Amino acid sequence: MADGSLARLLVRAAITAAAGVMGAGFLGWRAGLLVAGLTALSYLITAAAAPLLGPAWARGRVLRGLRRRGYRLVADPVGRVLAAGTGGVYLLEARHRRNAVARGGGAWTIGGRPAERVVERHAAAAARAARDLGAPEVVPVLLVSGRLPEPVMRAGGAVLARPRAALRFIIEREALEYGQEQEPEGREDSAGAHGAEEVGADAVAAEARRLWRPVHAVRRRDRPEGAGK
Repeated sequence: MADGSLARLLVRAAITAAAGVMGAGFLGWRAGLLVAGLTALSYLITAAAAPLLGPAWARGRVLRGLRRRGYRLVADPVGRVLAAGTGGVYLLEARHRRNAVARGGGAWTIGGRPAERVVERHAAAAARAARDLGAPEVVPVLLVSGRLPEPVMRAGGAVLARPRAALRFIIEREALEYGQEQEPEGREDSAGAHGAEEVGADAVAAEARRLWRPVHAVRRRDRPEGAGK
Protein backbone atom coordinates (compact mmCIF):
# COMPACT_ATOMS: atom_id res chain seq x y z
CA MET A 1 0.00 0.00 0.00
CA ALA A 2 1.34 3.48 -0.88
CA ASP A 3 2.37 5.72 2.00
CA GLY A 4 -0.38 8.24 1.17
CA SER A 5 -3.08 5.56 1.12
CA LEU A 6 -1.84 4.08 4.41
CA ALA A 7 -1.82 7.52 6.05
CA ARG A 8 -5.39 8.22 4.88
CA LEU A 9 -6.51 4.83 6.17
CA LEU A 10 -4.95 5.45 9.59
CA VAL A 11 -6.47 8.93 9.85
CA ARG A 12 -9.93 7.64 8.94
CA ALA A 13 -9.61 4.77 11.41
CA ALA A 14 -8.65 7.23 14.16
CA ILE A 15 -11.61 9.50 13.32
CA THR A 16 -13.97 6.52 13.31
CA ALA A 17 -12.69 5.35 16.68
CA ALA A 18 -12.88 8.84 18.16
CA ALA A 19 -16.46 9.27 16.93
CA GLY A 20 -17.41 5.94 18.50
CA VAL A 21 -15.81 6.84 21.84
CA MET A 22 -17.59 10.20 21.94
CA GLY A 23 -20.93 8.57 21.09
CA ALA A 24 -20.42 5.98 23.81
CA GLY A 25 -19.47 8.63 26.35
CA PHE A 26 -22.59 10.69 25.72
CA LEU A 27 -25.22 8.10 24.83
CA GLY A 28 -23.93 4.66 25.80
CA TRP A 29 -21.94 1.90 24.15
CA ARG A 30 -24.67 0.96 21.66
CA ALA A 31 -24.80 4.52 20.38
CA GLY A 32 -21.01 4.54 20.20
CA LEU A 33 -20.99 1.45 18.01
CA LEU A 34 -23.68 2.95 15.80
CA VAL A 35 -21.78 6.22 15.37
CA ALA A 36 -18.52 4.40 14.59
CA GLY A 37 -20.31 2.15 12.10
CA LEU A 38 -21.97 5.06 10.32
CA THR A 39 -18.67 6.98 10.16
CA ALA A 40 -16.89 3.99 8.60
CA LEU A 41 -19.79 3.47 6.19
CA SER A 42 -19.61 7.10 5.06
CA TYR A 43 -15.95 6.66 4.12
CA LEU A 44 -16.74 3.48 2.16
CA ILE A 45 -19.57 5.17 0.27
CA THR A 46 -17.41 8.19 -0.53
CA ALA A 47 -14.57 6.00 -1.83
CA ALA A 48 -16.94 3.94 -3.97
CA ALA A 49 -18.82 6.92 -5.40
CA ALA A 50 -15.89 9.26 -6.06
CA PRO A 51 -14.84 7.80 -9.45
CA LEU A 52 -18.45 7.98 -10.66
CA LEU A 53 -18.91 11.68 -9.94
CA GLY A 54 -17.23 12.74 -13.18
CA PRO A 55 -15.86 16.23 -13.79
CA ALA A 56 -17.26 17.70 -10.58
CA TRP A 57 -14.99 15.39 -8.60
CA ALA A 58 -11.96 14.67 -10.77
CA ARG A 59 -11.66 18.04 -12.45
CA GLY A 60 -12.67 20.21 -9.49
CA ARG A 61 -9.93 18.92 -7.20
CA VAL A 62 -7.21 19.64 -9.74
CA LEU A 63 -8.57 23.02 -10.80
CA ARG A 64 -8.84 24.32 -7.27
CA GLY A 65 -5.27 23.25 -6.57
CA LEU A 66 -3.99 24.94 -9.73
CA ARG A 67 -5.98 28.10 -9.14
CA ARG A 68 -4.48 28.41 -5.66
CA ARG A 69 -1.03 28.37 -7.28
CA GLY A 70 -1.92 31.17 -9.66
CA TYR A 71 -2.73 29.22 -12.82
CA ARG A 72 -5.11 30.81 -15.33
CA LEU A 73 -7.86 28.35 -16.27
CA VAL A 74 -9.89 28.48 -19.46
CA ALA A 75 -12.42 25.89 -20.69
CA ASP A 76 -12.36 25.03 -24.39
CA PRO A 77 -15.58 24.51 -26.42
CA VAL A 78 -15.66 20.73 -25.91
CA GLY A 79 -15.02 20.63 -22.17
CA ARG A 80 -11.27 20.34 -21.82
CA VAL A 81 -9.51 22.88 -19.60
CA LEU A 82 -6.39 24.85 -20.43
CA ALA A 83 -4.20 25.70 -17.43
CA ALA A 84 -1.49 28.33 -17.97
CA GLY A 85 0.95 29.26 -15.24
CA THR A 86 4.58 29.46 -14.19
CA GLY A 87 5.00 25.69 -14.62
CA GLY A 88 3.89 25.74 -18.25
CA VAL A 89 0.68 25.30 -20.22
CA TYR A 90 -1.43 22.14 -19.85
CA LEU A 91 -4.53 20.81 -21.56
CA LEU A 92 -6.53 18.76 -19.06
CA GLU A 93 -9.07 16.12 -20.08
CA ALA A 94 -11.41 14.81 -17.34
CA ARG A 95 -14.87 14.32 -18.79
CA HIS A 96 -17.52 12.12 -17.23
CA ARG A 97 -17.06 8.33 -17.55
CA ARG A 98 -14.52 8.67 -20.34
CA ASN A 99 -11.25 7.99 -18.58
CA ALA A 100 -11.56 4.73 -16.63
CA VAL A 101 -8.37 2.76 -17.26
CA ALA A 102 -8.55 -1.04 -17.71
CA ARG A 103 -6.41 -3.81 -19.08
CA GLY A 104 -7.81 -6.86 -20.84
CA GLY A 105 -6.61 -9.22 -23.51
CA GLY A 106 -3.12 -7.77 -23.31
CA ALA A 107 -4.29 -4.27 -24.29
CA TRP A 108 -5.00 -1.09 -22.31
CA THR A 109 -8.26 0.79 -22.71
CA ILE A 110 -9.42 4.20 -21.49
CA GLY A 111 -13.16 4.52 -21.16
CA GLY A 112 -13.61 1.32 -23.13
CA ARG A 113 -11.66 2.65 -26.11
CA PRO A 114 -8.12 1.69 -27.18
CA ALA A 115 -5.74 3.69 -25.00
CA GLU A 116 -3.47 4.49 -27.93
CA ARG A 117 -6.32 6.15 -29.83
CA VAL A 118 -7.45 8.21 -26.81
CA VAL A 119 -3.90 9.38 -26.12
CA GLU A 120 -3.27 10.28 -29.75
CA ARG A 121 -6.44 12.35 -29.97
CA HIS A 122 -5.68 14.29 -26.81
CA ALA A 123 -2.06 14.86 -27.81
CA ALA A 124 -3.27 16.18 -31.18
CA ALA A 125 -5.70 18.53 -29.42
CA ALA A 126 -2.85 19.87 -27.27
CA ALA A 127 -0.68 20.39 -30.38
CA ARG A 128 -3.50 22.32 -32.06
CA ALA A 129 -3.95 24.44 -28.94
CA ALA A 130 -0.24 25.27 -28.93
CA ARG A 131 -0.43 26.41 -32.56
CA ASP A 132 -3.63 28.39 -32.08
CA LEU A 133 -2.43 30.11 -28.91
CA GLY A 134 1.15 30.72 -29.95
CA ALA A 135 2.46 28.76 -26.96
CA PRO A 136 5.83 26.98 -27.21
CA GLU A 137 4.29 23.84 -25.70
CA VAL A 138 0.95 22.64 -24.37
CA VAL A 139 1.32 19.47 -22.31
CA PRO A 140 -1.62 17.03 -22.74
CA VAL A 141 -2.77 15.59 -19.39
CA LEU A 142 -5.40 12.86 -19.13
CA LEU A 143 -6.99 12.56 -15.69
CA VAL A 144 -8.03 8.95 -15.25
CA SER A 145 -9.69 6.63 -12.77
CA GLY A 146 -8.66 3.06 -12.11
CA ARG A 147 -5.28 1.50 -11.41
CA LEU A 148 -2.12 2.51 -13.21
CA PRO A 149 1.25 0.70 -13.05
CA GLU A 150 2.80 4.00 -11.91
CA PRO A 151 1.27 7.14 -10.35
CA VAL A 152 2.17 9.20 -13.43
CA MET A 153 2.65 7.63 -16.85
CA ARG A 154 3.69 9.03 -20.22
CA ALA A 155 2.30 7.64 -23.43
CA GLY A 156 2.42 9.11 -26.92
CA GLY A 157 3.51 12.50 -25.59
CA ALA A 158 0.64 12.70 -23.09
CA VAL A 159 0.63 12.39 -19.30
CA LEU A 160 -1.80 9.92 -17.67
CA ALA A 161 -2.51 10.17 -13.94
CA ARG A 162 -5.24 10.12 -11.34
CA PRO A 163 -6.28 13.64 -10.26
CA ARG A 164 -4.13 13.96 -7.15
CA ALA A 165 -1.05 12.56 -8.89
CA ALA A 166 -1.61 14.86 -11.88
CA LEU A 167 -1.72 17.91 -9.63
CA ARG A 168 1.45 16.78 -7.86
CA PHE A 169 3.15 16.24 -11.24
CA ILE A 170 2.39 19.80 -12.36
CA ILE A 171 3.52 21.34 -9.07
CA GLU A 172 6.75 19.33 -9.00
CA ARG A 173 7.46 20.17 -12.64
CA GLU A 174 7.03 23.86 -11.80
CA ALA A 175 9.42 23.58 -8.85
CA LEU A 176 12.11 21.84 -10.89
CA GLU A 177 11.80 24.06 -13.94
CA TYR A 178 11.57 27.49 -12.36
CA GLY A 179 14.25 27.48 -9.72
CA GLN A 180 12.53 26.88 -6.40
CA GLU A 181 15.45 24.52 -5.63
CA GLN A 182 18.19 26.82 -6.92
CA GLU A 183 21.13 28.08 -4.88
CA PRO A 184 20.60 31.41 -3.03
CA GLU A 185 22.74 33.38 -5.49
CA GLY A 186 20.43 32.34 -8.34
CA ARG A 187 17.20 33.48 -6.70
CA GLU A 188 17.11 36.97 -8.24
CA ASP A 189 17.38 35.60 -11.79
CA SER A 190 14.82 32.94 -10.93
CA ALA A 191 12.38 35.57 -9.70
CA GLY A 192 12.74 37.46 -12.96
CA ALA A 193 12.10 34.34 -15.00
CA HIS A 194 9.12 33.53 -12.79
CA GLY A 195 7.62 36.96 -13.49
CA ALA A 196 8.20 36.60 -17.21
CA GLU A 197 6.42 33.25 -17.20
CA GLU A 198 3.46 34.80 -15.39
CA VAL A 199 3.19 37.43 -18.13
CA GLY A 200 3.35 34.66 -20.75
CA ALA A 201 0.62 32.72 -18.95
CA ASP A 202 -1.60 35.81 -18.93
CA ALA A 203 -1.12 36.22 -22.68
CA VAL A 204 -1.89 32.55 -23.41
CA ALA A 205 -5.01 32.59 -21.22
CA ALA A 206 -6.24 35.83 -22.82
CA GLU A 207 -5.79 34.39 -26.31
CA ALA A 208 -7.60 31.19 -25.29
CA ARG A 209 -10.55 33.20 -23.95
CA ARG A 210 -10.68 35.14 -27.21
CA LEU A 211 -10.58 32.06 -29.44
CA TRP A 212 -12.72 29.66 -27.43
CA ARG A 213 -15.92 31.62 -26.72
CA PRO A 214 -18.60 30.44 -26.15
CA VAL A 215 -17.13 27.76 -23.91
CA HIS A 216 -18.49 24.62 -22.32
CA ALA A 217 -20.30 25.40 -19.06
CA VAL A 218 -18.82 24.07 -15.81
CA ARG A 219 -20.02 24.23 -12.23
CA ARG A 220 -19.85 27.76 -10.86
CA ARG A 221 -17.52 27.05 -7.96
CA ASP A 222 -15.00 25.32 -10.27
CA ARG A 223 -15.58 27.60 -13.23
CA PRO A 224 -12.38 28.52 -15.09
CA GLU A 225 -11.73 32.02 -16.35
CA GLY A 226 -13.61 32.78 -19.52
CA ALA A 227 -16.42 30.30 -18.85
CA GLY A 228 -19.88 31.28 -20.00
CA LYS A 229 -21.60 33.76 -17.73
